[in-house]
Amino acid sequence: MKRTLSLILALLCLLMAGCGEAGIQSQEDLPGRPIGAVTGSIGQYYAQAFTSKGCTVVTFDTPEMLAAALESGVIDAAIAGEEDASACLKASRKLKALDDPLAAEGFSVAVALENPDLLEVVNGALASLAEQGFIRSAVNSYEHGRVPSWNYDGEGTFEKTLTVAVDTTMPPYAYYDEEGTLIGLDVDVARAVACIIGVNVEFIHVDHEGLIDSVRMGNAALALGALAATEENLELACFSTPYAEAAQQIIVRKR
Repeated sequence: MKRTLSLILALLCLLMAGCGEAGIQSQEDLPGRPIGAVTGSIGQYYAQAFTSKGCTVVTFDTPEMLAAALESGVIDAAIAGEEDASACLKASRKLKALDDPLAAEGFSVAVALENPDLLEVVNGALASLAEQGFIRSAVNSYEHGRVPSWNYDGEGTFEKTLTVAVDTTMPPYAYYDEEGTLIGLDVDVARAVACIIGVNVEFIHVDHEGLIDSVRMGNAALALGALAATEENLELACFSTPYAEAAQQIIVRKR
């Protein structure tokens, strides 16, 4: 009898140890789980993509609050950029980052295949912005859920206008704030590029699935919205050098 009881207890201990990270060992294990991210961060954008797979997304104001929720079991995993992930791990020794990142692609500006000259100009503007530190600062701000304030504000002062397609329902890339102002990383980048080129910018809303088609059909000169220069996409449009890297880490509880 005692031996049987010992075996049962040992089995229960093994089962409990196996539940230490809620069975999450890769992004394939995320569907159906409650997951968290820092409010307004790029990690939140990636987390929201899992709602169609049965995930509940909970957002927190700081990486430390995110870490506490994960450690206590309020959520089963967290999605965060490099700095927020580092802050989470620093806040709790009971957490770890999975080896494989959730995403590791660069986001680029899409231009029509028939307009390589515009692509060259856009790449030049992006290079200038990168050299000034503008893009890195913008990415860092939105990565941490902060809305930056920039001096690239030449709209209305130029003779020509560039039409830019964005999906205005994609925070932190493009979205409307509480006052109805269009903001976001893609919006900031597009405005800064337009200012350097010397044109005004007019934004039009296009659902994410139609962004590349918007430049193919001539409805917009540029399109931004978490677009990557994949082999498939390169057959449809030209793409600038990446202005943002999307690497996100998945944080889970240790066993």
